[in-house]
Amino acid sequence: MNRRRLNDLFTIQPAQAGVRVPGVLGSAVDAPLPGVWVDAGAVHVIGWVVGEQAPAAAVEITDGTAVVARVRPSIHRPDVADALPEVPWAVTSGYEATLAFTRPLGEMRLGIRAVLEDGEVTEVGTVIGRRSWRDDPVVATSPPLVSVVVPCYNQAHFLRQAIGSVLAQTYPHVEVVVVDDGSDDNTEAIARSYEGVRCARQENAGLAGARNTGIRHTLGSLLVFLDADDRLLPDAVQVGLDCLRADPTAAFVYGRSRFIEADGSPLFTPEQLCSDEPFLPLLEMCTIIPGSVMFRRAIFDGGRGFDPSVDASADWDMYLTVTQQLPVRCHGRTVLEYRRHADNMTNDPARILEAELAVLHRHTPAARDVPGGRQAVAAGRARSRAFHGPAIVEEIRRAMTTGDARAAAGRAWLLARKDPAAIRRLVEPGS
Repeated sequence: MNRRRLNDLFTIQPAQAGVRVPGVLGSAVDAPLPGVWVDAGAVHVIGWVVGEQAPAAAVEITDGTAVVARVRPSIHRPDVADALPEVPWAVTSGYEATLAFTRPLGEMRLGIRAVLEDGEVTEVGTVIGRRSWRDDPVVATSPPLVSVVVPCYNQAHFLRQAIGSVLAQTYPHVEVVVVDDGSDDNTEAIARSYEGVRCARQENAGLAGARNTGIRHTLGSLLVFLDADDRLLPDAVQVGLDCLRADPTAAFVYGRSRFIEADGSPLFTPEQLCSDEPFLPLLEMCTIIPGSVMFRRAIFDGGRGFDPSVDASADWDMYLTVTQQLPVRCHGRTVLEYRRHADNMTNDPARILEAELAVLHRHTPAARDVPGGRQAVAAGRARSRAFHGPAIVEEIRRAMTTGDARAAAGRAWLLARKDPAAIRRLVEPGS
């Protein structure tokens, strides 16, 4: 099990500080020792409890509404025996409990209670996830934790480079959470081979769903979403953090990306948007690549996340949602290497066209309220159709040549609905 010590991410409280717990001679959740460990999807609580007249019958852990774990203290604890030499059962007073969690770690509140031999139940402590850190004046002056979420679906052959690029950051306070989105390669094994890198595995839910899972498993106040086939440049996190610190009102900051070949060799650096008011330019075209963006976690409070219904363009949808409501900043620095290869999602033009047009339709009402918004939406639709339509026509022709009538019909129906003008290319000679 790949455990990471994260006691500093919890407040661990006794039942009542300085007040004796009835029936209990002593107890502790082992802080500052590694008494609370976190894996993706699981929390491990370690501690000890010594009954006053006899060994505790059990330790129960509750989530506020129900008992989620019950264990009998039986683990050898020579440190407790040394502290309480007059109590023979102190030597086996240790316990360890493992439980899954289904809510963001920062919202977790676990009650720890001892069940005594006579059946009496008494509270001995509470473990509280510290979601409210950003409101804590002590923590606010500390270096923030930056969480990098790496969704991965059958990209194990690139994953080590992605993880390595995060671990090589010049800014040290970074955590990595890999989301294995139902891969059938060795994605999970690679992720768990790194000390301190956590991995959440789930049934395939798509890129947006994997990012949302990653959000739930992270602890940082700042978030970066790095695709498994891309790489951060060494100062990417520091650059993003400096930009956010310079403007506390910015919901996210972003920079530029350079393109690389499948083997990692340089390809080119395209023209990319860099504006502090990007809503209108984004309606026309999205050139912001996910790994170049650093978000404040507060954006995702209240259950907000990436929309799986527009999976192929969920990042674009998120940028538009945020920029029509909140300020953002572009620092203009190149912070990401975006890898071009045969398995890129962008190599599915039919899927991309449908998602892009859905995103534009969703944000049209907001665009109407902005001068130039209608024109920007129209330009965005025209660009999307002009870019993806010809590629879909070629896919239809290939499907017809190979006798794949079903694929040809499906794409032709998509064009008829989303880009009727492109259908003429199929029937006009020389088109």
